[in-house]
Amino acid sequence: MPIPEKRRDHLVLHPDTLSYPRQLVEISNPPILYVRGHLPPKMRAVACVGTRRPTRWGEVVTRRIVLRLVAEGYSIVSGLAVGLDAVAHQAAIDAGGHTVAVLPCSLEQLYPRCHRDLAERILSSGGALVSPYAPGSRMNRGSFIRRNRIQSGLALATMIMQCAPNSGTMHTARFAIEQERLLCVAAPSGQYTEEAQSQGNKELLRTPGCLPLRSAADYPTLLQKLRMLR
Repeated sequence: MPIPEKRRDHLVLHPDTLSYPRQLVEISNPPILYVRGHLPPKMRAVACVGTRRPTRWGEVVTRRIVLRLVAEGYSIVSGLAVGLDAVAHQAAIDAGGHTVAVLPCSLEQLYPRCHRDLAERILSSGGALVSPYAPGSRMNRGSFIRRNRIQSGLALATMIMQCAPNSGTMHTARFAIEQERLLCVAAPSGQYTEEAQSQGNKELLRTPGCLPLRSAADYPTLLQKLRMLR
């Protein structure tokens, strides 16, 4: 087996190296990864993603779910984006957990720039920054879709916190389905069902095999399903 390529400030992981994440190697055309920080090859992770413009409900639900997952030993994968991605990363750090940020750009670009401090907190807490782009690569519209595919690919399950129907988060959900990963969706109730940012949740809840999370009473079912996944 080849060994990872060690660069000045990052590793380069090829799909045929022992250090490559075992979940990601199972998807079609697994990418070369450029990694800063700690990315365990046998990481048991859940991707937690959502809108850039969350409501109060979305933020509260995200923190609650992340805290519960971290307490059970799961790593949290997200995209470092403004909004619920950032909430998920910070909640994992606050809980003393492991979190991985998948970037839509090369490691030295670190998009969005407003999250440079968050990226450093991820690294200092023992987490990782991951990119499929070599240093010097340029971002384009497809960069975010490729990032979303890797988020779901790294994880046993993808958790949709809050999203609109035409959002990038929906791409991540569709990739999870294609990759035959568990899709979980936070289910809004009462007044929150009418929020524009939650309409994607309502659409995804109609997906066959989707696991809805309506309240804390659904956590045991989620955790049971996660324990059965390998």
